Amino acid sequence: MRLTRTYLLSCGLIAGSSGAFAFGGEVHEWLAGAAFAKSPEIELNRRLPAAEKENLAEFRRWLYEAGSNHTEPEVRALFRSRFPRLEHFDSWAFKEWLMLDPSAEVWGIDRAPRGRLSVREAWSSGSRHPDEDRRNRNRYLRDKHRRVRVDPTSGEPLPYDPDILLMGGAAGRSSQSHAHCQLVRVRKTNDPEVLRVKPWLFALPPDLRTYAADLAQHYTDLASLAEFWGGPGHDWLVHELQGNAWHHIADAGYQLHVVQVGSHEVYRDARRRVMLGKIKAFFLLADAPPTAYEHGRSTVANLREFGAEMLDARLFGSEEVATQIQAVLAAPMRGDPQLPRDLALVLKQELPGLPRAQEAAPHMPAWRKPFARAITHALASRSARESAALSRSLIELGSERLRGVGFSYDPELHDPDEFVDEKRASDELALAAFYELEGKAFRRIGEAIRHHRALCDEVTGVPGVQEREFRASDIVARLVLTLHAYHKRVRARRDDPALASRIAQLGSAQHRE
Repeated sequence: MRLTRTYLLSCGLIAGSSGAFAFGGEVHEWLAGAAFAKSPEIELNRRLPAAEKENLAEFRRWLYEAGSNHTEPEVRALFRSRFPRLEHFDSWAFKEWLMLDPSAEVWGIDRAPRGRLSVREAWSSGSRHPDEDRRNRNRYLRDKHRRVRVDPTSGEPLPYDPDILLMGGAAGRSSQSHAHCQLVRVRKTNDPEVLRVKPWLFALPPDLRTYAADLAQHYTDLASLAEFWGGPGHDWLVHELQGNAWHHIADAGYQLHVVQVGSHEVYRDARRRVMLGKIKAFFLLADAPPTAYEHGRSTVANLREFGAEMLDARLFGSEEVATQIQAVLAAPMRGDPQLPRDLALVLKQELPGLPRAQEAAPHMPAWRKPFARAITHALASRSARESAALSRSLIELGSERLRGVGFSYDPELHDPDEFVDEKRASDELALAAFYELEGKAFRRIGEAIRHHRALCDEVTGVPGVQEREFRASDIVARLVLTLHAYHKRVRARRDDPALASRIAQLGSAQHRE
């Protein structure tokens, strides 16, 4: 049976059309529904009480009280040092604290749906919103009056976090890459030779950080806290935030979201472009050409977007789903037998991020640990092994225009069919390889989402008031300590002269692009 867009809509697996974003907004919606396709319909179709914008402000006030009056002196002091009074914890400050663009109108913080949604609709829309409301883009450094600070030399806006420029630009679509990619959590090197065998071990600089796993955990913690809060509209907010977490978990299932440079082929192509650029510069007395790193970063960014759009277009852009992925869609969530084993190992090693609890980490139940972060890292580790294969298939499929500095693929402006000719035999093989790899990604993501949901239920599924208060206190502590560590690291990296020099070079390269 051919699964059309109409059929998927009728099954409720996607909630409607949306703009095309990383991994495709519709793919994120579809994954959120398909992961629970076998759940009782009465649960997925249960209507949630309506939420109002004022309810979101009430939850934020409750969270302020929990942080400012926390029983742990360290947690209380850190929270009060950033937010001395309630008026300092407004929507803008809340978003900036959560590593989001404070000027964005964010679902679950500034926006609530009109009317009542079903469980399925809340999960599906929640899994799309981190792309749709652009909360992770244009995260600029601002002064105390909330005005954007600019580089005195170039006049360009300065990013809040220097790592933003190591994965994309300071503004636009690529400025969210740092938040939607998750590099594998291993010691990395800047030696390009490692790209021949294990591209996931390469990073420039080697201490580069990405934050899909952290954001998945923040949304998970907020979802649990919303459940413990229990105020008006909390049902929708819990499902919205869980969907937000699934978005970042799913991003780690896309093989090009877990590497900075996709494969040795990308690097080799970049080196060739550098040599051609140097020859051109020598004879034409032109400016210095972009570096191999700049070419490679641009190529991988284009391949990420092109691959996501290819998948989106084939799944939802025509009446017939491609033959190569019908089997995947017919039974999309069979699971990945290796992922639960990887997850069990990662969870055992994961530290709880709680005061005076690190020593007991190996014996703690999974629900008490940052399990969303662990799930995302486990998924990224599995996905990374296929990054080179996906990169190669997209290089074979895509045209020369996708490679190097000078062109930026934008799904809002470009059609993926403009960049591929499926009539060529090599493209047919590459397309088949692409579908096979993404079928594996779908199965892993479905497995990860179901694990996440089960652990969420373990966290909040306790009847006693005292136990619920204890668990809420633990989660607030983890959130405060984790976010304090992040903002402290960002401040230190802004003051690092070596990194500042590197960032200046990247800003110059982006201006050339």
